[in-house]
Parts: sequence; C-alpha cells; structure tokens
Amino acid sequence: VAAKVLAAGIEKGIQAAIQGFKVRLNLETISGVSLNTILNANNVKNPMKLSLLVHEKYNTVCWPDPSSASDAICLYTKGTPAQTYKVLSEIAKNVANDAGNASTAASEAEAATYTSTTSSLSTGITASIIAILVIVLIMVIIYLILRYRRKKKMKKKVQYIKLLEE
Repeated sequence: VAAKVLAAGIEKGIQAAIQGFKVRLNLETISGVSLNTILNANNVKNPMKLSLLVHEKYNTVCWPDPSSASDAICLYTKGTPAQTYKVLSEIAKNVANDAGNASTAASEAEAATYTSTTSSLSTGITASIIAILVIVLIMVIIYLILRYRRKKKMKKKVQYIKLLEE
C-alpha cells in the first residue's frame, strides 16, 4: 500500500513539474531529452537539481547571445549572468515547490482511499473483540460437548439401576 501511495505521489509531482516548466519557460526538452525521461523521484522536488537542469538548457540555447535565440527561456535574460541565473533558479524553485505540493496532495488522496477501506479492520480494539468472541465460542462448544457426555453417562447409569432393580 505504501509503495502505491508513494508511486502515485511521485507521478503527480513529475506531471506538475513538467506542466510548470511548460507554462513558465515553454520548456519540454533539455539537451534533446524529454522532461518525462529526465525528471524522477530523486530530482522532481529538489530545487537545486531543477535549477541545474534549467541552467543547462539556458547555457545550451541562449549562450553567448540570448537576443539571437528564439526559445522562451532566453526572454528571462537580465543584466548580468548572475541575475539571469537567479531568476531562473527562482522559477525552478517555484516549480519544485509546486511539484512537492502536488506530490503530497496526491499521496494523501491515495492514502485516504486505502485508509477508509481498511481502518475498521486494523484497530487494536477490533482485534481484541474478535479474539474474545472466538475464545467465548470455543468455551461454549466445549461446555456443550461435556454436558452431552455427562447426560449420556447418566442415562446409562439410570438404565443400569433399572436393570438391577428388576
């Protein structure tokens, strides 16, 4: 159950990150590789790793002359390269936060579906009640068996006494 919840959360986080990059930077590939392939559980919520990916894309497309490039990522060029990297890092940080929030929300939603179906069966009180009922049932069965045997024995005794009286 935990693996399914985690996988659902990661998948939603990756989709949120891809959507964030598409909307904010019109970014679908980095170095010719799609974001679906690049993004994974290790980097989707990490702002530093996402910043490195964005910087790599910026360096390959917009460097050395951002004004000649046609990609939307080059529109974020500011005065100095440090300022540009700061803006791009901020965008990557926002994408990572959005991906983390989407991942957490999806994990909680997935966990809620499993929790609602198994919560009544997993409590300690329910298990204790079931154990007590089973013990009581066994005791009743043993009592009935012993009572039947005693009645049978008494019946034989009564027959024997009648036989002796005759």
